[in-house]
Amino acid sequence: MIDWNHESYTEHFDSLNRLFESLSSPEEIVALARSWWADPDERVRALGFDLLAVQALDYSWHVLPLIEAANGLALDTTPEVVRASAAHALATICDDERVLFPLLRFAADPEADIRWQVARGIPVGVDPLPEDRSSS
Repeated sequence: MIDWNHESYTEHFDSLNRLFESLSSPEEIVALARSWWADPDERVRALGFDLLAVQALDYSWHVLPLIEAANGLALDTTPEVVRASAAHALATICDDERVLFPLLRFAADPEADIRWQVARGIPVGVDPLPEDRSSS
């Protein structure tokens, strides 16, 4: 699961989907993702985000842990593979406005593929430039 590329993208996410389905509870899935996010290997940290991306349209219980993990990334020092997986995972949740601001953190990323995740991931029906309500 760690060594994949654009040619093996489908196989990578298929194997993560099988792993996701083999786990018995949301708590177990989030615990595994959190353990991977804490790993020193950047490819393993990316897997934590990929694991939650595979079923993003079917569940909502993983949105808050995903947002917390993505918000915890120091974007200037986090490796590209981790930033890309985090942005992709957020972008797959297209029906939950809570991901908008965590996703927008990646809008200025130097990598075009990561910026593309932001563009494609803006939640449906959500204004990406909401009115500033703090000046009211």
